[in-house]
Amino acid sequence: MKTRTELMVMLTCNDVTVPNAYELFDSAKDLPVFDWGFKSANISDDEVVRLIKYMKENGKTTFYEVIERNKPAYQRGERLAGLAGFDYGMGMKYDADLHATLKSLGIKFCPTLGKPGCVYNGQHGVLMGTPDEIVDEGKYLLSEKGVDGITIPVFRYYQDSHALLARILKEFPDTPIFIAGSVDSFEKIDMMFDLGIAKFTMGSALINRKYNPDGDFRANLEIVANYIEQKYPRG
Repeated sequence: MKTRTELMVMLTCNDVTVPNAYELFDSAKDLPVFDWGFKSANISDDEVVRLIKYMKENGKTTFYEVIERNKPAYQRGERLAGLAGFDYGMGMKYDADLHATLKSLGIKFCPTLGKPGCVYNGQHGVLMGTPDEIVDEGKYLLSEKGVDGITIPVFRYYQDSHALLARILKEFPDTPIFIAGSVDSFEKIDMMFDLGIAKFTMGSALINRKYNPDGDFRANLEIVANYIEQKYPRG
């Protein structure tokens, strides 16, 4: 039986952690949002530890995403896993050493499928790869490497994102699937719940005041959180 779909708030904008991430979390920590995270870019080791600790003190499940896809960045992720003790490593490509470290610490690992962060027709941050390649990678990581779930920035796919999402759900019906990025409307939120997605991220839409241009970060998140709680109540 699948668990309830959850909103994961990322304290990021345009794929980097915002400078006031700690303050933004503090301003909205009382809202009924239980999954919080941020990315490795634009944040120091000390601040990673400080922010994860504060999130956990407030009963949140924590997520750390290595956005830079290279060995030094993964090694930093290993180090911070021990120092900060976040609950999930997600969004990065698979790395065996990182996976081994996370597993030894009891941290779940949900890597990204496909080729994220590409440039296509002048647009940055695009997901590339054929549906077959993406599905085959997912099957390999789940069956051979034993990852805990998969992350896919499906709404940034360079072709038909809805067709890819349907294929992913068909191929991995019992796998926790995280949808990363570009969930920026009530229509897409409804889609996440209707399809039974495990978690979906939201960051830039809140920072950029998508839901209330006159409100701050908290006001925008409150609109989204209340919408979810009213339409998809717990229990």
